[in-house]
Amino acid sequence: MGANFGLHEQSRGQGLYVVCVRGEVDLLTIGDLKAAVRRAFEHEGADLVFDLTAATFVDSSGLVALVGGQRAARAHGGRLVVVNVDPGIARSLSITALDQLLTVVDSVEEALRLLEPARAG
Repeated sequence: MGANFGLHEQSRGQGLYVVCVRGEVDLLTIGDLKAAVRRAFEHEGADLVFDLTAATFVDSSGLVALVGGQRAARAHGGRLVVVNVDPGIARSLSITALDQLLTVVDSVEEALRLLEPARAG
């Protein structure tokens, strides 16, 4: 496993699922992240928050998983929001232009606020 890798999955009800990632996301850990995305849509539904606040590194396989998470959310009629505060991860998102494709915010609270209007309607 990648250094200090861990996942915490949390259902917020009403089709909202939050996946909190800790440590390094790389080839050794990507299977766990992809499995979490599958579980999110098996049990919950549409909206997914990837909380990378405690992530220290995301390699290209992790970036691909973020795009895959967004595709899965859209296929279920929902959205994906990525939470990131790490400058290195932000740089990777910027270099790959994924910061233009994905919705990236600074906190889980902000992610939930973004998702709330559609959930209330």
